[in-house]
Amino acid sequence: MAKTKPTPALRKANPSVQAITPPLVPSDAKLYVNRELSLLEFFRRVLEEAQDEHNPLLERVKFLSIVGADLAEFFMVRVAGIKQQIEAGVVELSLDGLTPSEQLTAIHRVAVQLMDDERECLRQLLPQLDQAGIHLLDYATLDDALMAVSRAVLDAQSGVEDIQRAHPSAGEGGTTATIAKLWRSGD
Repeated sequence: MAKTKPTPALRKANPSVQAITPPLVPSDAKLYVNRELSLLEFFRRVLEEAQDEHNPLLERVKFLSIVGADLAEFFMVRVAGIKQQIEAGVVELSLDGLTPSEQLTAIHRVAVQLMDDERECLRQLLPQLDQAGIHLLDYATLDDALMAVSRAVLDAQSGVEDIQRAHPSAGEGGTTATIAKLWRSGD
């Protein structure tokens, strides 16, 4: 429903009706932080936890997986939204003074470095995991028994995806949340 500007007579008759004012545009955009770039900096801080050798090994792996999952969602939602703005010809400045194209360029620069650092962290963690008895194996190298187990896990994941399609609201929050929501609701 489109908002209309209330007339003076309407405001007089009903004092709670307020005039619609356009959002304030900051006079100095340097005082504002871009929300997407800020989120990428938060991901950087999570990655730093994965890089911190004082943290237990599996905690470091957990932090690294959080960065990966969050980056994937960031691109699927935030970057996709900015690309839609560009395709729609939006040229309005964000509060920090950037156009959608400028935001995308800045995001690319920061995200590429973050992903490079993420891969380097994984390269450093893999030998430590191997030394701890946790091995990441190539599917082609598995014997028949391990292939059967991995197929069962993938089939279970596929079943969760089927559930998410059947119950779209259940899929909010990832696979674990989906299973928990469905379990609580009795579906």
